[in-house]
Amino acid sequence: MKKEQVLISAEERQISTKAILNSARKNGLLPACIYGKSIKQNINIFVKENEIIKILEKYGESHPLTINIKNKKIDVIIKDFQYSIVNNKMSHVDFYAVSSSEKIKTHVPLHFIGHSKGEKVGGIVEKFHLSVEVEGNLKDIPESIEINIENMDIGTRFHASDLKLPENLHLLTNPQEVLFIIAGKKATETQTGPAGMTAEEAEKAKEIFD
Repeated sequence: MKKEQVLISAEERQISTKAILNSARKNGLLPACIYGKSIKQNINIFVKENEIIKILEKYGESHPLTINIKNKKIDVIIKDFQYSIVNNKMSHVDFYAVSSSEKIKTHVPLHFIGHSKGEKVGGIVEKFHLSVEVEGNLKDIPESIEINIENMDIGTRFHASDLKLPENLHLLTNPQEVLFIIAGKKATETQTGPAGMTAEEAEKAKEIFD
């Protein structure tokens, strides 16, 4: 699933005194900075605080964004943000400008489709990872990676290497990492771990939940 384009309007800021920044924050504007290899110099801007909060809540930190400054559009991702120690409100955002040819590293969420055969007979899907790390051009990074589990029975172990990734996308997560298993309702742990997992895989799964 391709990522939805998200457009943010911003205004460039020339002067950044403490008084000006505090006044802007009181009016719902958030100081921000755009930097990266694809631009000649850093650009200081103001963005709407409520808009950034909504984007983070809906899409997370790694979603590609397009910032519009005086009809000039710059493709970015959120690289970092800070909160005030006084009121715990967001105080600043850093955007990283990405060129069309530059490869970036980011996490893409997993999207599960359907109900497994194992669930229909009382089994459960035990998820150990909800996303995987990938590397690719901004245009090639999908909104999510779909996994159809409808034909999976109890005992299925799904590794990162089993994912069907879009072309031009490179998997950075360990290919042997177990993303999820289809376990029996009353699955018992043995030396080989739940649902036939190896001891090493079971230990990794345990660490995730500890």
